[in-house]
Amino acid sequence: MITQRDDDYLICKEYHERIDQKSAEFPGFITFQHPNGNHYFAWVNGDEIIMRSEAYPDEERMVRGIKAILKNKDIPQRYKVEEAHGVYFLLLFGGGDHQEHTGNMESHNEIGRSCPKKSREDILAMMMFNGVDFAKAAIPMAAAVGLAAMAGQVDLPAVATPKMEVPQAKAVAAASSGPGFNWKWLLPLLLLIPLFLWWKSCNSKPVETTQSPAPTDTAAVESSPLAEPAPVAPHCDLNWILFDFDQAEITSTARGELTTMADILKKDTGASALLVAHTDARGTNDYNVRLSTERATAAKNALVSMGIDASRITTKASSENQPIATNTEDDSGRRFNRRVELHVMDSSGKEICTSIPPSVPEELKIK
Repeated sequence: MITQRDDDYLICKEYHERIDQKSAEFPGFITFQHPNGNHYFAWVNGDEIIMRSEAYPDEERMVRGIKAILKNKDIPQRYKVEEAHGVYFLLLFGGGDHQEHTGNMESHNEIGRSCPKKSREDILAMMMFNGVDFAKAAIPMAAAVGLAAMAGQVDLPAVATPKMEVPQAKAVAAASSGPGFNWKWLLPLLLLIPLFLWWKSCNSKPVETTQSPAPTDTAAVESSPLAEPAPVAPHCDLNWILFDFDQAEITSTARGELTTMADILKKDTGASALLVAHTDARGTNDYNVRLSTERATAAKNALVSMGIDASRITTKASSENQPIATNTEDDSGRRFNRRVELHVMDSSGKEICTSIPPSVPEELKIK
């Protein structure tokens, strides 16, 4: 698990959107100042982000961060792959002389982190541009596989099972060693037993038992009145919207649903929109909080562009904490959790109409 305490990275989309802002002073890097006031950079290979930087309070410290990457990026031992919530990150560490490069309260020596990848193999492929031998040295893959293969090829010596002789119990003598017992005198008594039983049966009268039927209650049973069901809001014909992995862009399908929501809000000027954004379980919780915030904001901005006043729109970011489907290793279940719920509310906070969640297969539902 990633143990970095001061996690000031932006989501990968922020760096990808600025992939053209190449640094003239440092080839292979992009640099930018974010609207939050902090400075950031990324080590890139073409259009691929290799390493992201955390936030720097000023440009001078950002340049020191770039120089730290340049100083350490060709040392395989400075790389480490870590897993968090089912995704993998490549981390680059600086030396002891670079422990306060960000100016954060806590000092540390992590100087860069990749975007999340689905496997170690994806990270290895990302680093191949730096040479096959270097990539394999920085991201070792063969150790565990080699051990497993060796285990199947080594013939272990057979261990002989020791024989144990179980002592047999001696047969018990069938007859005692004493003089034989004479049974003849009991025969007359044994013959009297059946005669006695016959006499007993002839003199005993059968007892007739009459079972009286159980009384039946013919009184009508009064049924208790059922409670009145709570009124159900009508359907909005409005579906929740889904997102691609590690993305906050509004797809064409999602834009169609938001257009429907905007039409509802235009017809009912007293209604408001509640947008609740979620992520799947890949990535750290801090990262997913920011990603779900980005998704909620993207949906809000789309509604505003359609003529809905921003004051009528409330957003919530729930990160990975409320899945509606199992976070599977593949995308079959996870994709349902990357969503923004669309709710139309009245002035009292009640839903005017019910929006439609995605149809999750029964075997993937959260039990």
